[in-house]
Amino acid sequence: MGTLIVGGLCQVGYVPNRDIILVGSADKATLTDTLTGERLDEEVPIPLEPSRQLIAPGFGVAAGEMVPMAGIWGGGLRRMTADGFYLTLNVSGKPVLEVTLQYPNDRREISVCTDSASEIYAYGFSDTGDSFVIASACDLRIFARRS
Repeated sequence: MGTLIVGGLCQVGYVPNRDIILVGSADKATLTDTLTGERLDEEVPIPLEPSRQLIAPGFGVAAGEMVPMAGIWGGGLRRMTADGFYLTLNVSGKPVLEVTLQYPNDRREISVCTDSASEIYAYGFSDTGDSFVIASACDLRIFARRS
């Protein structure tokens, strides 16, 4: 779907059962639809200390939801879909990191991200399995498929 430039990206989290990602940076949070790449709500300021939690309250179209977060303070996103696709991080080629997408039944593997410029903070699928993201210190790469 593309790449969003996010200065000071700290953590990301998918809204449960939706293809909407909450992106937390050093002082604000935003929501983006990962099937269209569209930003859904205005930036919301967040204080730094509460942002270090591994769960964040939703806002805007995600109001009332609690969003599990992953990034520089820990946590993790789903690495596998219900139909068997999964993501792996290859660190053997340091300082270059590579995220690969493995197809079901080990039939095919493709590199979806090779990065030597910055550390990868989080990567993983939405609950629906229709999109996944790769988050680094400066950007969010969004990938999606149609069911």
